[in-house]
Amino acid sequence: MRSVSPSSPEQRQHINISQEAYDVIQNDSLTMMGKRNISGFINTILENCGETHFENKDLKAYSTLPKNVTLKIRLNKHNYADYYPTNGHWFGNRFKISQGEYIKAILEDYSRNTFFDREALFYKPIIDRISSQTDQGITPLVMNNGERYYVRPYRISEAHEAPYHYLIGLSSEDPQNTFKPASFRISRINTLKNPVTSYSRKELTQKEKKNLESHVKEAGVAYLLGEIQEIDIRLTRVGLEMYNSIFHQRPMYKTIQKYGEDYLLTFNSTELQIKNYFFTFANEAEIVSPNALKEWFKNRYKNALNSYI
Repeated sequence: MRSVSPSSPEQRQHINISQEAYDVIQNDSLTMMGKRNISGFINTILENCGETHFENKDLKAYSTLPKNVTLKIRLNKHNYADYYPTNGHWFGNRFKISQGEYIKAILEDYSRNTFFDREALFYKPIIDRISSQTDQGITPLVMNNGERYYVRPYRISEAHEAPYHYLIGLSSEDPQNTFKPASFRISRINTLKNPVTSYSRKELTQKEKKNLESHVKEAGVAYLLGEIQEIDIRLTRVGLEMYNSIFHQRPMYKTIQKYGEDYLLTFNSTELQIKNYFFTFANEAEIVSPNALKEWFKNRYKNALNSYI
């Protein structure tokens, strides 16, 4: 049995991980923290995993994985106290491996999950808190850009609905005004406050929940804040092939009609979803109506062309 060191000078920790795990950690650190902070990112993952992460998993498979990259990180106070307790009773002793090997196993396991599952682990505290606050009252939240909202939380989005986690609920910028269907990406929530139970409207009714589910199905999780409207788009044959092969954030059409070599698709969608999805189609898609959206596309393409003249 390999000896388990009782302490780590200056809270330093050496770990050896595979290139695959290192690449994922680098990318996720930049995506979720906005900067490349390997040590800080790993500390967050370790904290959110807790002591029971490997209760029903076999650690042997991770010990045989490559050790292509050597990292030297500094454990924060919370993790250092867990991994090098003063009483000597470290929770990982039952696996008969060192602290470095245990951390390697966590990171290798983490890197082999989908991004949706990795995001769930990184944002575990806020996701757990939101889940516990549904039907608790009106929850004030502040986004990273400083915008403030009052939300009556419903649920967290699921993997089949969007590649990222969203808080779904009814929202308003003023708690005395009308609450409308909305979604907020978890990674963009800066502050989540305790529910304010003094307001009259608290638990969501079954009718409100059914209405939210209908909006999710019709507009997609990421576009609940926008107004749904009828939008007509002409697609060329190539454009229809693109539509049938590009699944990410794809709006679902209500009707489709063939006109000569082209196709006319009618959508019940938000303008934002149409903009995000169809802008890269260029001349393979033409907005027929509404006119304001058509003008937006025309001006954006014109401005892009002017940049190259």
